[in-house]
Amino acid sequence: MTSATDQQVSLKISSGEFISAIGLSILGFTITRTTANAGSNSNITVNVNEDASQTYDSNIVNNIYARIITSL
Repeated sequence: MTSATDQQVSLKISSGEFISAIGLSILGFTITRTTANAGSNSNITVNVNEDASQTYDSNIVNNIYARIITSL
């Protein structure tokens, strides 16, 4: 990404892929600010959406998410 305006990354699981019951999937990525003014702030917003169309899972009780952001 090279734009200085708002940037967005969208991730979706492929159709037919799944995480088994009581399963765990870990996704990690790194965001690096290459330049910043002293005292400036940055924000990270995470939106996790239900599979309302039941494209990936027809059992709504399986749609449980955890959002953990680690910042150093």
